[in-house]
Amino acid sequence: MRISSFSAAAAAILLFGIVRAEDYNPPDWRGQDNTTVQLWEFGDDNPTPPPDYVSNLFGSPSLEVTGSAPWTIWLANDHGHTGVWKFEDYIQVDIPNIEQQNAYKEIWLQLIMSAERLNEANPIISAIPGAGPLELIDKQQIDDYYWKATYSLIIEPNPASETLYIQPRDCTLYLDELVIDTICVPEPATIMLMGLAAIALLRKRTGP
Repeated sequence: MRISSFSAAAAAILLFGIVRAEDYNPPDWRGQDNTTVQLWEFGDDNPTPPPDYVSNLFGSPSLEVTGSAPWTIWLANDHGHTGVWKFEDYIQVDIPNIEQQNAYKEIWLQLIMSAERLNEANPIISAIPGAGPLELIDKQQIDDYYWKATYSLIIEPNPASETLYIQPRDCTLYLDELVIDTICVPEPATIMLMGLAAIALLRKRTGP
């Protein structure tokens, strides 16, 4: 089990029921309002696999591996990692989300991956227009072949859904596991109105 801390492990147990190995660095906002989680383990050669775990009230996320053999192929085992997509084109992920106009959306991605030259295991992750620069949160080598990496991406203003593209960077990429969290962050004015509504409700319950 690869979990960054006891508190992160406890959060994963509460949300998933069981701790999944690839969920090593969940965002601290997971489980709040307007958040989603989707996880893929790639247990077979289906190029459009449903998530192995999903918590998304707004719809069903989808993933598609693009490319053809021998450049794109599913591997049952690669250096001890089971269920790996080797690809040179891209993987497309579509995530439905809340439709209300919010200030921005943060996307948190966790990947376990490898490349033919290990130091190039740094994919291009792009999204719809409005996305800011990709931020590398954490990257650690976990064995002789694979890295675990966490990225953050901000889209402003918040879209009702997002399409992500995961592409190799001038190499062949091997993707073992993928976890994507999203959160829609309200406009400051919306947050203020929510706070005022909460205060008014509290006064109504407690009386003058």
